[in-house]
Amino acid sequence: MNLIENLKKSICNLVFVLSTSYLAAAGCSKPNNDDLIFRTKQNDLNDVQSAISQYINDYNRPPPGKNSDLVKILSGENDRRQIYTEFDKKRLKNGQWVDVWGNPFIYNGGLEWRLYSKGPNGIDENGKGDDIHVKYP
Repeated sequence: MNLIENLKKSICNLVFVLSTSYLAAAGCSKPNNDDLIFRTKQNDLNDVQSAISQYINDYNRPPPGKNSDLVKILSGENDRRQIYTEFDKKRLKNGQWVDVWGNPFIYNGGLEWRLYSKGPNGIDENGKGDDIHVKYP
């Protein structure tokens, strides 16, 4: 892709993140799966990975539990009442953080913690296939 195409794609992704209602006004097409995967990696997973890293710095271990536990702990339900990140209420379903496809993120707390999205197909492939994850610290 040339510079102008990359710039247009970046602007479209930014507009989508801020508000999908602005997509038509900006002349952007509806985001495709590649755009949504990029958004999931760059925004969702990286932000929460940073929050997990901050928690690890404070407690010398990752947050315990599963998705809903992670949401509570990083939202301030911890013994320090420290808010590590704020989850968009529109992206919470039944207390779980969901990806752009509406599926709960997979989080397994523990010494070798894992966080990933099931990806566009919505099938948990244990972090493989089209599942979306970031590198862990």
